[in-house]
Amino acid sequence: ELTAHPLLQRWLDGAIEQQEPEVRDALRARLEDDAEKGTPLQEVRQAQLDALTAAWIASLREGPAGRYGLIPNEPTTERAFTHLFVHGDVFHLVFNMLFLYLSGPLIEDVWGRPFFALFYLAAGLVSAWLFVLQYPDLAIPLIGASGAVAGVLGAMLVRHPQVRIRLLWLWGFAVRRVSTPAWVVLPVWVGGELLWAN
Repeated sequence: ELTAHPLLQRWLDGAIEQQEPEVRDALRARLEDDAEKGTPLQEVRQAQLDALTAAWIASLREGPAGRYGLIPNEPTTERAFTHLFVHGDVFHLVFNMLFLYLSGPLIEDVWGRPFFALFYLAAGLVSAWLFVLQYPDLAIPLIGASGAVAGVLGAMLVRHPQVRIRLLWLWGFAVRRVSTPAWVVLPVWVGGELLWAN
């Protein structure tokens, strides 16, 4: 009998859609029951739901991620840039910078600093807008430079496919050094990212 905020309603509908058919039907039947509307108890419960929803939405906007991250259901041009410079934690930042350090100099040496910087920003913007198109109802901020770094890795794959990448491989208790071309390693990295995203 309560009216949910549109964002909460979209999340609820999405959660119901992911259930097994019999569970989904039972939940829909329960939500569609003719509850008595306009009673004092219903008004109190509606006020409680509205207060909790407002607190939930406000909590999504706290901290640097909420202030500077790109929120897909409220995209802005400014946040499309600022999200590239906000990271979830030190490891998120370190791994982005490590992959940028491994691939960026090769591309920057070929293209020069100004074009490389423009390419980096363009890759970050394109990846961000693709994310917004894929998840238009998401209210959680997108942060990090992973899209921009992935663009630089892709450019490295196209420009320098034969560059050897040295890796340390941990097999049991033994550590092995492996040297393999970029055209082998980078597609494996992309596949891992796609599996993780799924």
